[in-house]
Order: sequence, then structure tokens, then C-alpha cells
Amino acid sequence: MAFAGMAESDALKTISYYSMGSLVCVFIFAALLKKMVRPIWANVFNAGLATLTAAAIYLYPSPLICNAGAFVIGFSAAGGILQLGVSVMSEFFPKSKAKVTSIYMMMGGVANFIIPLITGYLSTIGLQYIILLDFAFALLTFITAIIVFIRYYRVFKIPQNDVRFGERYFQ
Repeated sequence: MAFAGMAESDALKTISYYSMGSLVCVFIFAALLKKMVRPIWANVFNAGLATLTAAAIYLYPSPLICNAGAFVIGFSAAGGILQLGVSVMSEFFPKSKAKVTSIYMMMGGVANFIIPLITGYLSTIGLQYIILLDFAFALLTFITAIIVFIRYYRVFKIPQNDVRFGERYFQ
């Protein structure tokens, strides 16, 4: 079964683009998170980027969009997003860092079991539905990230000497 007019061998290359995107994200955010942005901003940015990219792949399926989209989704959805989420949740629950980490890891394990079952079924109907599912998860993540973002700036008072990129508007 083909998607976006790609042969199976070409479609397999998207995994390499995904992996490259993930690796690039790790290095970029390692530099940015030191002094420029907080993990909460990275979570919102990555979730929004993943949502837009999944929508583009679904609406305009072509080999170019799929390859570029694989890189961007690798960047936004795999490049350390788990660690960023754990970091933000640990700020909310500093006495329960181990619980936060274990909940994140358990949910990842559940997803690693359930999602292949769902996508396996969807692949029998049509591959575009897998992309649509990815879009739905990315959109849900983006909405959740915005809610956590708003809550973050209501709960935490950022000292004036530690204001970072874009935070003056949320003080």
C-alpha cells in the first residue's frame, strides 16, 4: 500500500529523516534551554509544530512534504519532548519527581503497545487515517501544552533577573 505516491523503499527513508530531525532538535534545544527559553515554551512550540506538520502531510501528501514532514515531526515530537515534559511536570510537583517520571514512562509504555494495534488496523482501511490519528494526537498535545503553559505562569512567579525570551508579556 502506498501513501503520497511513494514507493516502499522511498517511504522507508522517511525514518532516517525522522531520526535526523530528532537529533537536530536535541542539539538545538540543548543550547536554547540553557539561558534563552524555558522547557514550557519548547513544549508549546514543539506541539504546535507537530500539529501543523501532521496537518500538512494529511492535506498535501507528496514525497517532498512527507520527507520534510518526517524531519519536522522527528524534530518536534521525538527530540527530547519526553524530557521536556518531565522537566515541566517536576517543576509543578517538586516533591514527586519520581512519580512524575514513572507516570510519563508508564504512559509511554502503554502507547508503545496500543498505538501499533490502532495503526495496524488503520493501515487496512487507509494510510491517510494514520496521519489523521497523528494529527489528532498532536492537536491534543498542543491544546494540553497551552493549558499547562497558562497554568505555569499563574503558578510560578519568574524573578525579574531571570526573565527569558518572550516572558515579559506573561509577568
